Amino acid sequence: THAFPFGMAVSSRTIVHDRSPDGDRYRAMVRELWRHVTIDWDTVWICWESFPETWEQNRSTAIRAIDWLHDHGIQIHGCHTVWGGEQWIPKDLPELRDNPDERRR
Repeated sequence: THAFPFGMAVSSRTIVHDRSPDGDRYRAMVRELWRHVTIDWDTVWICWESFPETWEQNRSTAIRAIDWLHDHGIQIHGCHTVWGGEQWIPKDLPELRDNPDERRR
């Protein structure tokens, strides 16, 4: 046991959707090797806000992966919500840069 919760980023899409032998092995390795993880993509802000055509699928996949991780006693740590560069943030965020009152809402 370590004082620092070592972990890794896991693919919620592989955990939830990949039913191949590789997907089975991936889930087994996550269970065997990690007690702490971060979900790699489906919990990132841009996936939830900037892609309305896949928002519900991303949300559902993330929640199902979180449930699976909890069911296996694996703790989840937050991932970044904003990645550097304006191409990776929700389109309305740059407008809020100079408007702190609106940003707080």
